[in-house]
Amino acid sequence: MPRLPAGKQHSRPGPLPARKRRARLSPVGYLANPASLTGIPQLNSHHSGTRLTFGDAKLTSLAEALVELNLANEADWIAAAQLPSALADRVIRRLLSEHGQELIAEHFELCLSLAESIVDTRYTESEPTPNGQLLLVLNTESSFPLGVGKAIDELEKHQPGLGAAFYNCLRQALYRWVRVYDDWDARNRIEQMAEWAEGEDDPDSYEIPKLAQDLPECLKAQTTTDSLPSLASFPILNEPWLRELVQTALELERVSHSAERPQLDEEWLERERSNHALDPQLFERPINVLVVGCGGNGSAIAAGLPYLHQALLAFGHPGGLNVTLIDPDTVSETNCVRQPFCRTEIGLSKAVVLAHRTNMFWGLNWQGMQARIEQLKSGTQVDILIGCVDTRKARRAISRWTLRSRVLYWLDLGNNAASGQFVLGQPNNSANRKKKDRLPTVPELYPEIVAAKGKEDDQPSCSAAEALTRQEPFINQNLAYQALGMLTQLLRRGSLSYQGGFSNLATGQLTPLTIQILRTLC
Repeated sequence: MPRLPAGKQHSRPGPLPARKRRARLSPVGYLANPASLTGIPQLNSHHSGTRLTFGDAKLTSLAEALVELNLANEADWIAAAQLPSALADRVIRRLLSEHGQELIAEHFELCLSLAESIVDTRYTESEPTPNGQLLLVLNTESSFPLGVGKAIDELEKHQPGLGAAFYNCLRQALYRWVRVYDDWDARNRIEQMAEWAEGEDDPDSYEIPKLAQDLPECLKAQTTTDSLPSLASFPILNEPWLRELVQTALELERVSHSAERPQLDEEWLERERSNHALDPQLFERPINVLVVGCGGNGSAIAAGLPYLHQALLAFGHPGGLNVTLIDPDTVSETNCVRQPFCRTEIGLSKAVVLAHRTNMFWGLNWQGMQARIEQLKSGTQVDILIGCVDTRKARRAISRWTLRSRVLYWLDLGNNAASGQFVLGQPNNSANRKKKDRLPTVPELYPEIVAAKGKEDDQPSCSAAEALTRQEPFINQNLAYQALGMLTQLLRRGSLSYQGGFSNLATGQLTPLTIQILRTLC
């Protein structure tokens, strides 16, 4: 997990409470001495955390998992003000309190903070964290030796093989969830140190630990774990404390294997590597959206954006969408056939009409402008540009503008009579140029979509211009809602496994466009 910079360390932690503090144990290095100890590795005291913010796929998955496991219910969701971060914080705190958090904190020097901030006395700067953010912080201060050498010897005295079986059961139960350094690690470390010493001028000057003198006799044979009998196969002991010790080890083994560990296979890793993550700044402020073109696709996009805006606000986003619509055209009589305009609006600006209508219905303050993209200053703050134009010339204008601006994403829509495509990309501008995994834009993937072709340059490249009868009903709505669905996944979940798609109403097919990453060498 990445370490947070010093300037981001804050106050108001939520550590596990402890009734008393035990004396600090001696650190255990890679080799436990005596070697009959099982050592959990020493880690330097530090804070490291994973930021789980609104829209982050990890936070959403965590909240959903808590509901699916019946650890959270409707009352928790209401009490958390319908914020995934608050829900996770509330449920995890309750889970810890019900499962011995005081006992854990009393016996282990482990500080687990579940809060919206991190504290450390080494840092003096303090600044508030964004709302809706949950920081899961694990602070490790020392390792914990587990002395089992004498217990192994006692068990071995009662029945040969019992001590080794107990040690193997305990070690594997712990190792399933925690990295444990045991006698096998000690052997490997000693072999490594011996190899290093052999290559030096004075190998005798190196002090190499003696392992055999500290190992219980039954562990010196280096028997493989596969050949050892299970601890449960031995008869019950009469000695009370030894019987309780064995039963506790068996219970630990049962608990350790009662939950399935996540399977991180190659397919999962490849899928995660290929996913695109949302630019993190869009989690922390209102998202500025510019819709270029208010015809068939643009008007359908404009009709769907308020639903996305409301959904983002409901899930705790700080501001939702701030939308501006632009189009140089006015409403014509033919527009009233397949676009959402009426005859009383003929002659009015398409963009202004749609913005006014949306604001009246939804109570918003979005803007509409009768303008071309070239008329906007390149310094205009735009996070997501949604292009709904139908000529190569118009796309070239958008492409030039995005390269001069700092727009983060360009979502392009285009269609012909019964099919179309939507493609999300990150323009190669000053805001995206240094990103290692940049999504290519539609001109980078399909250069012909902006290529000049003489007289055809001003003709629609994605919409049959011959007549309205050549435009299938609902092609615009279908394409717009597919594109908005993809945008919703990105803004709510924080990641995408595809960057567009191709839709065909005639065949009923929808083919996703998988991530096509342009890697930048830094």
